Amino acid sequence: MACLLSKISFIRKIHRFFFRLYLEKKRKLNIVKTLWFNISFLPWRQAKHFPFFIHGSLTVAREGGALLLDIPDSELKPGLIRLGYDYDRFSTNYAGTLLQLSGTIRWKGPFRSSVNVVIGASKPESFLEFGRYVSLGAQGSIRAYRAIVIEDYVAITHDCCIYDTDFHPFRNIRTGNINPYAIPVKIGQGSFISSGSYIAKGTVLPPYSLVASHSLLNRDYSLENVKAPFIAGMPGKIKSQGLVRLFEKDLEITASEHFAQTDCPLIVHRGIPSDHSGREGSFI
Repeated sequence: MACLLSKISFIRKIHRFFFRLYLEKKRKLNIVKTLWFNISFLPWRQAKHFPFFIHGSLTVAREGGALLLDIPDSELKPGLIRLGYDYDRFSTNYAGTLLQLSGTIRWKGPFRSSVNVVIGASKPESFLEFGRYVSLGAQGSIRAYRAIVIEDYVAITHDCCIYDTDFHPFRNIRTGNINPYAIPVKIGQGSFISSGSYIAKGTVLPPYSLVASHSLLNRDYSLENVKAPFIAGMPGKIKSQGLVRLFEKDLEITASEHFAQTDCPLIVHRGIPSDHSGREGSFI
């Protein structure tokens, strides 16, 4: 009897999964690529949950790299990580995703990337890590030559580039010096990177950094010991502090309703946010 119930439960899970695939077709879910990707890149204990959903086209440039899920099996579910998912609607061209896998790419929780995106660990020694609830907007590009670590709850909007390298060495013709052209990058939790920004080698952002549109970041901003810095300019400089992206979904709805009626400021609460449950509930 127990064996029969177990088989029925398994069949129900399979039925629910394929029914969800049918619903996801409206979001341009590529069923063939989704099945292939999970089975090809994950061990079966993870692949059977189909945590990766591939939307649109996907090109994988693999040269011996590794893809890792640092997520307990009990937390895995279909569509936990979405590639090519047009969640932000900032592109008219649906060209899919390019995944470069020469090094190691690790996901630690839910993730979504929009259309026309490049994600890569470009060298055998490269390491790229995404924390929980990270999003990458349309036409974004992240490529690691050494190491890029993006912590939890980081939102990277459309047309942003994050590189830990200049891609080529450059020589000073007066001194003959060739400086390192790949230095690790770290993005602190809760940071918000606005459209068109360029994060260059050696950049370190402290938690809850707010980066203005079309900024160029190229140094360790955590050394200035500023909490929740607002960074803007080319090159980026800390202009102020204490301004953070409103990630809590309930507060965002409250703010939208408030400013539909008045332009007077809205006061909700003070201090750096630590409860992202609203965003977690609406992320996928």
